[in-house]
Amino acid sequence: MTVTLCGWRGWLGRFTLLLLLCHSVTYARKRKMRLEAEDEEEETNIRLPPTLRPVHYTVRLHPLLHGNHTIIGRLEVELEVLKATSRVVFHLVDIDVVEESVRVTLISKRRTLPVKRQRYDPEYQQYTVHLRRRLRQGNIYLLSLHFQSMLGNATKGFFVTTYKDKEGNERKVAATQFWPADARRAFPCFDEPEMKATFDLYLAREANMTAISNMPLVRTTPIRQGWQGWVWDQFATSFNMSTYLVAFVISDYQRRSLDGGERTKIEAWTRRDALEQTGLALTVANYSLHFFENYFNLSYPLRKMDLVALPETSFSAMENWGLITCRESLFLIDPTNSSAIQQRNLARLITHEMAHQWFGNLVTPKWWTDLWLSEGFATYMANVAIDQLEPEWGLLDGFVVDQQQYIMHHDGLRSSHPVSDAIPSPAFIYDVFDEIPYNKGASIIRMMQHFLTEETFQKGLTSYLSSLRYANANQDDLWHFMTEAYLEDNSLPSDVTVKTIMDTWTLQEGYPVVTVTADHKGSAKLTQKRFLTLGDEKEEDLSYKWWIPITFTSQKRPFFRHTRAQTWLSSQADHVIVTGLPPPQLWHIFNLQMTGYYRVNYNDYNWNLLALQLQEDHEVIHVTNRAQIIDDALTLARAGLLSYKTALNTTMYLKAEKSHVAWQAAFRNMQFICDMFRYTASYGALKEYFLSLLKPLYDTLGFKHDPEANLQTQLLRQEVVTWACLLQDSRCVNASAMLFRRWMEGRDGFRRGVASDVALPVYCTALSRGIEREWEFAWRKFRVAKSRPQREALGTALGCTPRGWILSMYLEEALGGGSGLRRRDLPLAFKAVARSEVGSFVAWQFLSENWRELRQLDLVDISVLSEMVLSAVKYFNNDHQLDQVKQLLEETPNDQAPLKKVLRQAAAMVERNVLWKRSYFEEIDEWLDERGFSYAFKEF
Repeated sequence: MTVTLCGWRGWLGRFTLLLLLCHSVTYARKRKMRLEAEDEEEETNIRLPPTLRPVHYTVRLHPLLHGNHTIIGRLEVELEVLKATSRVVFHLVDIDVVEESVRVTLISKRRTLPVKRQRYDPEYQQYTVHLRRRLRQGNIYLLSLHFQSMLGNATKGFFVTTYKDKEGNERKVAATQFWPADARRAFPCFDEPEMKATFDLYLAREANMTAISNMPLVRTTPIRQGWQGWVWDQFATSFNMSTYLVAFVISDYQRRSLDGGERTKIEAWTRRDALEQTGLALTVANYSLHFFENYFNLSYPLRKMDLVALPETSFSAMENWGLITCRESLFLIDPTNSSAIQQRNLARLITHEMAHQWFGNLVTPKWWTDLWLSEGFATYMANVAIDQLEPEWGLLDGFVVDQQQYIMHHDGLRSSHPVSDAIPSPAFIYDVFDEIPYNKGASIIRMMQHFLTEETFQKGLTSYLSSLRYANANQDDLWHFMTEAYLEDNSLPSDVTVKTIMDTWTLQEGYPVVTVTADHKGSAKLTQKRFLTLGDEKEEDLSYKWWIPITFTSQKRPFFRHTRAQTWLSSQADHVIVTGLPPPQLWHIFNLQMTGYYRVNYNDYNWNLLALQLQEDHEVIHVTNRAQIIDDALTLARAGLLSYKTALNTTMYLKAEKSHVAWQAAFRNMQFICDMFRYTASYGALKEYFLSLLKPLYDTLGFKHDPEANLQTQLLRQEVVTWACLLQDSRCVNASAMLFRRWMEGRDGFRRGVASDVALPVYCTALSRGIEREWEFAWRKFRVAKSRPQREALGTALGCTPRGWILSMYLEEALGGGSGLRRRDLPLAFKAVARSEVGSFVAWQFLSENWRELRQLDLVDISVLSEMVLSAVKYFNNDHQLDQVKQLLEETPNDQAPLKKVLRQAAAMVERNVLWKRSYFEEIDEWLDERGFSYAFKEF
């Protein structure tokens, strides 16, 4: 065959064209496959794709607060392209986007890119704009769109709430609650903490209302074109911040400014007739602002701080930058009628939110995995600040029992999770917002402060905050700056870093128990293992190891102030030997002031020496270590690591104890034992023993109200009266009945009820002994109560009646939202009923019968329902009750994973109770009998 050159070239050209065509088709297919793969990846990821970064938002919102609650909105977002992409993905929930209005424009050339399609994924709450062309890396584009939504009734996103003025007229307030992931309910946005941007905000309002936001007001202009009486408020451009910190409020509130020409203007906003109750909040905000500026050597960057009291909020308060919102019932304090306890609670609340202006706002966690960097520091630093303001309150000593020991009881369960925890899907986003990042986070921060020393700790925090301001951080960033600080100060061994130590506390759940095995030569071998409340160790638990700072003292020379680590028990070492202990006939104590986040176990001989010291002269031992001895001993006994007879010996000295800190540790552990004995014949003996410990304190404090007493005394008096009435001390019961009767009769001095610090035990005791008349009186007072303490005390006391039909009616009214009750009262009513002897059975029956409806309720987050479920099974301790919980678990659909998790926790709790009763009941009963505490019917 002969082929001419021309023919060859023609064929080659056609072949080349065919190759090019095939290559083009192949390329197109590969590109399509790549884009489809990218689509698929985005559809299954809780995180937004890392292709775009918002730089600046312009948000215009026109809410019809006094109309049908519609919100008309316009959004513009400048986006930097970090990686070439053909789609823009952002968050929204319950927002209707006007699809025809969506534009993506290259800012430098004012060129709009064609939109291919738009799609919404409700599971991940992500809206995707697919483009026909790719956004080029390094360019800045403008996303613009119009949208419409509604003001919500639930207290999240942009919502409406109401209050009544002095004349009884209903007034509306529009406010925001965006933490943790609800800015997407107010306007489309890139709703992740790491995606910081600046914001220009425009709010439309009626001229007789007021609008405030994070930044100061710049200008107000009338709205024309048919909106007579309406204006636009424009606010100054914000600093770089996360979407969850954006905030605004529209109301008819009045404001009160703090006197004094400070650089930062602090104002409180509330309804007109409550302005006089904002003084303490303003004072604490001003104090804490200056305290943190000095402590961190870093100024608060905004020119103003607004504190707003809202009728309803999802949480106690929210740290929005420059605009803190608080629940009104917690925020307003009557200067003429408030206790030190209420003042302490408000001070801690405000100071916590002020600490967030640095931890969380100025430096924000990159993702919710490291929520503890925000909440742990705010929790601990609030205690540090208030201790400087009111040292007599004893908050740093109280921290050990109120927060550290409290969270250790939860963290000792298998259901616990690490401080730094992953989030698999939006359904679980609230799971990490439990008390672990708050209280365990704060506890390990306190531990770090002590082993680094205060000077090094403070220096490291200042470097961390100043270097990363307006940016984001993870825990490794904190470890870096802390390590730099200790290297300068030489406050740790040279071969270890802060990361090496602290990762063992943040990346694994739980904590260790250190066992001290002393010899006769003045030394001891220290070993560690994971502590589990149930003592149900598994082989996998052997891998849990921590870097543990060791401190100790002894009877030979007791000195409790040296809280810097004297040695370390490494996570790699099987043990460590300490020397310098006294002869074995003298006691020793490890973990001074409980600055370490761990428990300590000794041999029975040393435990008995400590118990003897407490009985002879308890004040030789520091108060936080007295609390530690009680809590460690009784918790170790509960786990099967110490006999209950040895542990209970540490409580016998309490007749002489006058510190609320030590008593609080005892009350928490006594509560569990009482719960387990509650429906047994031996409860009477246990009750008599506990009353014998309480009698000296009740004789001293009792109902002798002293408004001049310090906070610790007021707290102790409240607990003593509560327990004396709970254990049915005849004097407490009679006094409560008398006080309640005087209130019913309208006697002088009782028209506003009983003193707030003893109101709950008085109301509860009176209703438990009274008839329907007392309950109906309390019910009427509850429905009209204005102060939060009074309302909560009455709402809880309503569950104390022994009449089951009344308790059932109370729960049904709360569920249905009738008779003046609001559905948000249901958790209060349910837990009130569940805590009483008769009510615990009523509550479980109600839960079982209404489980389908309860799991559909919008109760803010799953933790509220979790608390209700756990309160219902608190006293369950037999196999039949365990089967009931398991049956409810089986009946819950598999697609409701958070709810099944709650029920698994409940089943685990009941299982622990069953095992505990089987293992330890007889031992405690025998110990009581040996000490002369038994209960039998007396002959008449």
